[in-house]
Amino acid sequence: MRTVLIGVAIFAVAVIADASQVTFVERPDYQSLADSPFDTAGVGSTFFVEDFEAGKWTMPGLAPKDAGPVFSPVVVGPAPLGTSIDVGGYSIQPIWEMKKHTLPIQYSSYLDLRFASEVDAEWRRNVGLAVTSLPAGATLAIELFGDSGESLGEYERVVDRLSHPLFIAASSQLPISFFEVKSSIVGFHSFFEVDHIQYGLQVPEPSTLVLLATGLACCAWRYVRR
Repeated sequence: MRTVLIGVAIFAVAVIADASQVTFVERPDYQSLADSPFDTAGVGSTFFVEDFEAGKWTMPGLAPKDAGPVFSPVVVGPAPLGTSIDVGGYSIQPIWEMKKHTLPIQYSSYLDLRFASEVDAEWRRNVGLAVTSLPAGATLAIELFGDSGESLGEYERVVDRLSHPLFIAASSQLPISFFEVKSSIVGFHSFFEVDHIQYGLQVPEPSTLVLLATGLACCAWRYVRR
C-alpha cells in the first residue's frame, strides 16, 4: 500500500492518507512536545513519549525489537554527537544496514518498534516520531502492522534534504501491533536518527469538538426546558 498526498492543512501540516483508512500527517514545523498532535495533557496515562533524555529507552509499552547487541538500535548523544530535538539531548538510530549487492548498490536500515501486549488497543491507534537525521535523497518509509501481522498502511517519500526535524504521525482505525521505520538510498550509507517517539490519544479534530459542543448545548437546552 502506498500513500497519496491529498491536501495541506494550516500550519504547514501535510495530510496524507491511503485506502486502508490510515492517515499520516507531516509536521515539518515540529520543534518541541508543544507541537505534538497528541493530547499531551494525559502524559503517563493516555499519552507516552520517549525523548531519550535519560540516555536510554524508558518508555513503557513500546520498545524496539530486541535483536541482540549487533542488530538492535542504539541511543546516540548527547548532541552534537547525535541530532536531538532537545538541546544537548539524545536520539536513537539503527546500527546495522542491509546492502543490495546488485547494481545499483542500495543500502537500507530500519527500526522495528513493537507494542507490549498489555497496551490498551485504543492507545495503539496513534503513533508518531520526529526524524532528526536522514541522508539527502533517501527514501523514508513507515509501515504499520496489525495484530495479525497484516499491513495496515504505509507512508513513503523521497526526502531531498532534511534541514530540520520532520515529525510524522500516523492514525489507524485498527490497533497497531508494531511499525517499521526504514531509510533506503543508492550508493551511500542509509543510517538515520529519530527522537520524540510517541503514542496515545490524539487531540480531537476541530469538527469533533464542534459536534461535542453542539451535543452538550442541546442537552443543556433540553434540561432547561424541563
